[in-house]
Amino acid sequence: TCMVKLVVQIPCLNEAQTLPLAIKSIPKKISGIDEIIIVVVDDGSTDSTIAVAKKLGITHFVRHAGNEGLGRSFHDGIQYALEVGADGGRAPCRLVARQLVVGPDFGKSRDNMFGGEHA
Repeated sequence: TCMVKLVVQIPCLNEAQTLPLAIKSIPKKISGIDEIIIVVVDDGSTDSTIAVAKKLGITHFVRHAGNEGLGRSFHDGIQYALEVGADGGRAPCRLVARQLVVGPDFGKSRDNMFGGEHA
């Protein structure tokens, strides 16, 4: 059978205050999705963004040593999503990566879908 994973990436730069709202807005279960993975892409935060994410149960991270920009964060998040999708015993038939923007653009998102029935 085919496994469908949803990877939600949240690019962050000093988002300790807004991250809880973003994470709480993500459903825990979605019909037709076998696994939901939340990835925090930390773009060199100097506040407690990572500690807040860990406290909220996030276990998937991409970390930049310094600020590399939103474009690089999205790129690295997609790269991570592909890595998690390829991991494990069963290859996913479809991997959807959702980018959730926090901060002033909170609520804006964009989907990227990879693969198909035979991916």
